[in-house]
Amino acid sequence: MNYSIDMDSTADVEKCIHDLRTAQGMDDTEQAHSLADKALQEFLYAIGYGDIAYEYDLVDKWYS
Repeated sequence: MNYSIDMDSTADVEKCIHDLRTAQGMDDTEQAHSLADKALQEFLYAIGYGDIAYEYDLVDKWYS
């Protein structure tokens, strides 16, 4: 599979990085992890890999 990003996805990359940096600065680890998961899933959908994001979403999650 080719996971390269075309130039039309620049805004998606920037949003994902912004959300991940926001998560890095959060005091609540559970909320941070949830935000990071969501950011990565949204990015995968945006670049055409929604099938991967969908399958990841089906995995049980546990945050302590």
